[in-house]
Amino acid sequence: ASVQAALAVGRRDLEQAGFERLDYLELCDARTLEPLDELTGEGRLLAAAWAGGVRLIDNIAVTRR
Repeated sequence: ASVQAALAVGRRDLEQAGFERLDYLELCDARTLEPLDELTGEGRLLAAAWAGGVRLIDNIAVTRR
């Protein structure tokens, strides 16, 4: 699946999980944090979403299999 298609599924899943609002869900280069259209090396999945009136932010390392 393309990065954009995978992010669309992730956004839908976060909304269905009950998050009030999603500020962003992006796949970025692990070193530069520039948004990626294709994962060819190491990346970071960055997210910010609202739940219970609290803004939650997180990130996780991702690599292509």
